[in-house]
Amino acid sequence: MTLSSKADDVYRDMGDLRTLFDEHPIPILSSETVSLISFATQGELEQASVVVDGFNDALANNNITSLQACFLAEQSYWKDSLALT
Repeated sequence: MTLSSKADDVYRDMGDLRTLFDEHPIPILSSETVSLISFATQGELEQASVVVDGFNDALANNNITSLQACFLAEQSYWKDSLALT
């Protein structure tokens, strides 16, 4: 088996950032969501525990509504679901 690589394979044309952002937008969090992740009242370990516990409870109780609430509905992708399987 012979491997060959050309410069075109390694060094592709420069991408246009505007086009790339149109194709793969950066998620935008609402101010309500950002306020939920403020570490002013709880530490990061406490907040992470709340999220993981809620996720585990939703799975254990087969509660689809609670499970959906663990994700940002308008910004979840198939890869998020795949990562959890």
